[in-house]
Amino acid sequence: MSDLLSQEEIDALLYGVDAGDIETEVDDGSDKSIVREYNFGSQERIIRGRMPTMEMVNERFTRLLRISLFLFLRRSSEVFITGIQVKKFSEYILGLHVPTNLNIIRVPPLRGRALVVMESPLVFTLVDNYFGGGGQFHPKTDGREYTATEMRVIRLVLDMIFKDLKEAWRPVMELSFEYVGSEINPQFA
Repeated sequence: MSDLLSQEEIDALLYGVDAGDIETEVDDGSDKSIVREYNFGSQERIIRGRMPTMEMVNERFTRLLRISLFLFLRRSSEVFITGIQVKKFSEYILGLHVPTNLNIIRVPPLRGRALVVMESPLVFTLVDNYFGGGGQFHPKTDGREYTATEMRVIRLVLDMIFKDLKEAWRPVMELSFEYVGSEINPQFA
């Protein structure tokens, strides 16, 4: 016997339900089943395999960001694709050091929040290059917060990233990117 219903069988079922010959269960909401909280940090199922749309967006974003950084810093920047990696959030934050610039953003029309992460070596290289340095200056960073000047450069770069991400996503979906706040400790993001 086939697992699929024929059109005649579907019609007979629908007629039986409408006529009252087939009993149906009505969900009156009285089922008091236990609702469990879902913890994204302990997610066991991870999507593996190619994601061609994400790869296309990633390639477009890389190309656009390379151009934007050149115009911003007035020097050539190395921006390259390392491939898309899917990790549990709990594993990802364990690899981050303090300070790390974690920018919490909204991406309407999508729900929830997202992160744009800039690790401290990148931040200090961007700041040094922005003010005409060679990008070789790396101050001691153990646990210190970013200065107002460093935060201003981060926001300028973040606005540039938002513009380039919006353009990279345009063929797939119309998105906008809104800054919500920043954090330097991965444990608080």
